[in-house]
Amino acid sequence: MPASLVHLHTNNCSSIFAHPPMLIQTQINPTLKIPSFSRKPIQTHTLKDICLRGNLKEAFQSLPVSSNDHPDETYAPVLELCAQKKALSQGLQIHAHMIKSCSVSESVFLATKLVFMYGKCGSVRNAEKVFDQIGQRSIFTWNAMIGAYVSNGKPFEVLQTYKEMRVLGVPLYAYSFPSLLKASGLLKNLYLGAEIHGLAVKFGYDSTVCVVNSLVAMYAKCDDLFGARRLFGRIDQKDDVVSWNSIISAYSSNGRSMEALELFREMQKAGLDSNTYTAVACLQACGDYSFRKLGKEIHAAVLKSAQLLDAYVAGALVAMYVRCCKMSEAVRTFNKLEEKDKVAWNSVLTGFIQNGMCSEALHFFHDFQNAGEKPDQVTVISILVACGRMGYLLNGMELHAYAIKIGFDLDLQVGNTLIDMYAKCSCVNYMGYAFNRMPDKDLISWTTVIAGYAQNSYALKAFELFREVQLIDIDVDPMMIGSILLACSELACVS
Repeated sequence: MPASLVHLHTNNCSSIFAHPPMLIQTQINPTLKIPSFSRKPIQTHTLKDICLRGNLKEAFQSLPVSSNDHPDETYAPVLELCAQKKALSQGLQIHAHMIKSCSVSESVFLATKLVFMYGKCGSVRNAEKVFDQIGQRSIFTWNAMIGAYVSNGKPFEVLQTYKEMRVLGVPLYAYSFPSLLKASGLLKNLYLGAEIHGLAVKFGYDSTVCVVNSLVAMYAKCDDLFGARRLFGRIDQKDDVVSWNSIISAYSSNGRSMEALELFREMQKAGLDSNTYTAVACLQACGDYSFRKLGKEIHAAVLKSAQLLDAYVAGALVAMYVRCCKMSEAVRTFNKLEEKDKVAWNSVLTGFIQNGMCSEALHFFHDFQNAGEKPDQVTVISILVACGRMGYLLNGMELHAYAIKIGFDLDLQVGNTLIDMYAKCSCVNYMGYAFNRMPDKDLISWTTVIAGYAQNSYALKAFELFREVQLIDIDVDPMMIGSILLACSELACVS
């Protein structure tokens, strides 16, 4: 691959709620306190300027106390700022202030802004409450509700809302399609995605850039790279970096590294500037060890461009070095991060485990705790694996207690890892307890627990569980057969 491949650039009183106390329940305090806003009069356009500067505190202080003649112009920019900063607490207070100072229920525009704000702040329940109270919904209101579901990982709710729109005869516009297509991709429902594609063609939006990009991403997530590439090829003017990012990401996320990097080279030949998403997609493609040199070149190009160096790109760099077994580079990049999120911590932690560096993983976990981070399922699984390999039973039991407290032990992957950890630490009683506590068991669960009993000389228990496997009609894999043969050899030695 030529070196030029990695040349990156950047360029009145009525409430919209039937029962207002329901909104109060979403807060920590039992009562919703209306903030004391400044009585100093201010021009609406000045408030908008304040919001454009991103100063939420100053925007609060500038809000009028009494009702005003232009509520839409007053509240819309503040709600958008709350959404941008994901400031749910402030958004709730603004909503309360709106209810007190003006007739919110009469403004579909403001109600739509509220749905949008709650969706961005992760409060789907409040978004639904506002949405349900709107009598005459505009297409923007429907789009805001669907967007709230998509951004909070609720694709099934998107599907239900879409069906409701179709029944009510609500027309679809260009900006309706990206959220619907993203939900189809999350569900990996190619049939639904193709149906929405057909509607885009019917309504004449199949050439709209944002729709085409969403279609490419949808087909890729539904594992139809041929469909994604065919759509991309039909774009006459490939002068939109988002289109290139969509197709590059489609190939890189499906393990087609060579094709992804070839597309990146074509993008550069077309004279388009790369952005953060381009860098991330290319770094993902460089996760293959054979592309490690190219990954370093992209890293060097990223360092030359301050606009590309953000937490998103840095996280991708960490993940790339982990997959290339370059843990020293991964840690060095991680340490340069100004804001270390849980994804970055888990990437390095998992990297240590994957590279057999269990002791380093445990030391890194102490740093994780000292930073005030709380373990999630990924963290728990990684440390349990390290404890099992190192034979650190007490540490494993401490983590098991934490998992029970949080409820993680009911998770299938966590449960399977607990079984394996106790088996490796020769703690058969707790291994059986972890297995019996699991609400759902898959083939890995049964295989791991049978192997645990066989490897710890509990041959009869291994046989007992093997009979259960046959009774519940679970397929037997080679590892399970190997464990049973081991149990047979144990019995033969005893006899």
